[in-house]
Amino acid sequence: MDIVLQTNSENPSLAFRAIERFEDGSGYSATLAVRSQWIAADYHFVFEVHALARFLKGLEQIDGTLAGVARLKPAYEDQFVEFRGDGKGQVAVTGELIEQAPQQRVEFAFVTDQTCLRPLIVAFQQLAS
Repeated sequence: MDIVLQTNSENPSLAFRAIERFEDGSGYSATLAVRSQWIAADYHFVFEVHALARFLKGLEQIDGTLAGVARLKPAYEDQFVEFRGDGKGQVAVTGELIEQAPQQRVEFAFVTDQTCLRPLIVAFQQLAS
């Protein structure tokens, strides 16, 4: 399953590609594909079921009020993807992708419109069900 943030642009873009649920049902793995200006990364991203639930709750808040924060972050690792609503309809999408061996770090950021959130929320809800 793929989940794509509909930014209506090839750059910036954010997509969770080839999402698979762990055999024990505790979480998911995906390839996080990010394009932001000159930054491009395809990163193996994992997250737990409870992290997805928190992330969805935050996305719903931003979608409903235009303000708030939704962060998808594994429990025991530092990488994350974050959506922050400014209260006026714009959403900052940021993230930090970390590889320990060899040590590498990519930080990205771009701004999109709040109207892009509803299809993303629906797709993640389908994943969680």
